[in-house]
Amino acid sequence: MNRAILTLAGLIIISNLQAQTVTDIDGNVYPTVNIGTQVWMAENLKTTRFNDGTNIPMEMDSTAWNHLSYPAYCWYSNASVYKDIFGALYNWLAVGAGKLAPTGWHVATDAEWTILTNLLGGAGSAGGKLKTVGTIEVGTSYWYTPNTGATNASGFSGLPGGAREFDGSYNYLFSYGFWWTATNDNSGFAYYRNLSYNYADVQRGLLNYQDGLSVRCVKDPPSGIDINKDAQLLNLFPNPAFDHIIIDITTSQKINISIYSLTGKLLVQQMVDGRKNEIDVSALSKGIYIIHVTGTDWKAQRKLIK
Repeated sequence: MNRAILTLAGLIIISNLQAQTVTDIDGNVYPTVNIGTQVWMAENLKTTRFNDGTNIPMEMDSTAWNHLSYPAYCWYSNASVYKDIFGALYNWLAVGAGKLAPTGWHVATDAEWTILTNLLGGAGSAGGKLKTVGTIEVGTSYWYTPNTGATNASGFSGLPGGAREFDGSYNYLFSYGFWWTATNDNSGFAYYRNLSYNYADVQRGLLNYQDGLSVRCVKDPPSGIDINKDAQLLNLFPNPAFDHIIIDITTSQKINISIYSLTGKLLVQQMVDGRKNEIDVSALSKGIYIIHVTGTDWKAQRKLIK
């Protein structure tokens, strides 16, 4: 067994990088945040054009919205004042067109949302880590009291932008935030996630294509990297861990092992050889970490509980 013992004395500590941004075709600039190995927009999308330059129809009429069979967007309650705060509300046909995100990015899939919530402790508690802190009553955020569990530990900065229901009515502003995923079930419904002012979990479900929800985008993985091999290539145990973990890799190439905080800060970076690598994690505080493993043509990640 090759042994790669990581202790605090051998850590490569990386300071926070300057904030990064991405710009859409309309010139809107969005801050981004690294959460584990994913790079997310830290604001809701507000483009009025697809990334090929074609316009997305804006639909203000409630009756027309109810019968749309083409992509469309709106501002909450048809008020453009909400654009810079909450972004646009899109029907899923705009998402399904596959051209909504800036070049090099894509609308987050159902699977990517699941990866996100798992890294933040699971859907039952991840909502608090995704919501901005504060309440509208005291002027510190846009959430109604009590904004249960909100810490924004992830930097996602989720806001309660409400939704436009399939009948064209606007609801839930300051109470709930709803986000489409890029994943549908081929029957006129697609998956979404939502956050609430009065609970700390993340809810998942299906909504009609005609509903209008917010959108968050994720940066495309590097070219040539297969993000779907991890189940076959990587095993990590024991987890929860005490003083040591074993990373068992079913390939004999050089591997880069990194450990991240939940907010995406790189704490540890180490190159190893061989298939089984024993990692000393005794110096790490109790908590949840993200193990990121990169080979020559693949990458994988695991949640580590200490």
